[in-house]
Amino acid sequence: KGIDAAIATKYLKYIKLWYQNKANNYAGASAKTTTAVNTSTDYKMFENPFTDDMCWIKLTLIHIAEATGTGSYYTVARQVFDNYIIKRANEDEETGGLWLPWNTDAGSGPNACTQAPATLIAAKLYKRFGTDKYLEYAKKLYTYTSKKIVFSDGRVEEPPLTYTQGTFGEACRILYHVSDESTAIKNKY
Repeated sequence: KGIDAAIATKYLKYIKLWYQNKANNYAGASAKTTTAVNTSTDYKMFENPFTDDMCWIKLTLIHIAEATGTGSYYTVARQVFDNYIIKRANEDEETGGLWLPWNTDAGSGPNACTQAPATLIAAKLYKRFGTDKYLEYAKKLYTYTSKKIVFSDGRVEEPPLTYTQGTFGEACRILYHVSDESTAIKNKY
């Protein structure tokens, strides 16, 4: 089918405004930006004390990159993941996995709305950049989530919210494809 140029232009305008407005990231840095992506400084504007917020914003940046073919959105997502998100990760000796606190408050623990999108981001960054560390992050985030957050009946956390169930399912699907390991999809989900 043909692409409606007017609608495509309208969507691109919204994307650029969203980016210019720092994804309406109320807690982000005060870095200024234009609608053009600046990969040397713009990643700082997406910093946030809420790890889950940063993850959702990074997924949006990746989806924009996938839709538009504009690699600089991938680069900004990668920079935020490397400089803020994964630096908050904690090793879990019991599972051999990684968990992320949902925010920077002392005592903040892991949850599905941080773990699942972070797993998905790492898998998509691996798919895009081919850097092994992203595949390892995705596997370790998945390992923790599947062993500590997913219940034996397949519920992802309590209460089982549609977006956490769906995001974890998508993380399993992408991880399965990029790692070629069927164990990710054979989870009791």
